[in-house]
Amino acid sequence: ATRGVLRSFSGNTRAILVTEPIWAIPYNLVQTYASVYMLALGCTPVQIGLIGSAALVFQLVFSLAGGWITDRLGRRRTTLLFDVISWSGAMLLWAFARSFPWFLAAAMVNSLVRIVMTSWTCLAIEDTAVDQRVHFFTWISVAGVIAGFVAPLSGMLVGRFGLVAAMRGLYLFGFAAMTSMFIFRNGMLVETRMGVERMR
Repeated sequence: ATRGVLRSFSGNTRAILVTEPIWAIPYNLVQTYASVYMLALGCTPVQIGLIGSAALVFQLVFSLAGGWITDRLGRRRTTLLFDVISWSGAMLLWAFARSFPWFLAAAMVNSLVRIVMTSWTCLAIEDTAVDQRVHFFTWISVAGVIAGFVAPLSGMLVGRFGLVAAMRGLYLFGFAAMTSMFIFRNGMLVETRMGVERMR
């Protein structure tokens, strides 16, 4: 069934569908214990709230710049560059975090993902038939839900190695998995026709 679904897509859409779980799995592994990890490293509940609020502010700012950057650099280049910065960079900061400033810096870096949301969406749909777009987003949602089933694994690791050690390991795994996926996927992607036109 999965092969049949993938055969119905082509180009960038297929490349994204094939690789998306490699991002979703580590994301779901770290998401469950992220706030508890911050508490364990000395953040107060107020500081955790400030980190969340700061992230929203920076996401708003970067959202406003996302379209302009995507048109200047191209969809493919923007996606690779800002995925590596916003996810790989943030994963490293979270892995080695020691206190509130580390988490605040990671939140700011991760907020750059709002730029990727523009370029990634353009890559996924601009050269895709209109009647296939809704199916693409449906399958992306399905992949995200399925990847969520790995979340209990993080609980097992926390129980075995302790919260901080397990989370550091999971963040490092996320860095390695996501970075590898971004580079591999970039090799499968091509700039869209609209992207070429906008760069010109």
